[in-house]
Amino acid sequence: MINIEKFISTRKRLKISQMALCTDICTQATLSKFEKHQQVPAFDIMIALCERLGLTLNDVFPINVTARQTMSVF
Repeated sequence: MINIEKFISTRKRLKISQMALCTDICTQATLSKFEKHQQVPAFDIMIALCERLGLTLNDVFPINVTARQTMSVF
């Protein structure tokens, strides 16, 4: 599950507009579509946007481990 809310709340807490955030990274339309749950930008774009906000990809795309897997050694 994508945590777009954390992305948006961080951007707003830092008082960064969509336009300022996406400058030299992507179009404002691309960012807007992401924040509206319509499209996930390319990997390199997401890395750059997250870095600008001080987030990691794991903050936005958390990995939920529900069961532990064990390895058997034979």
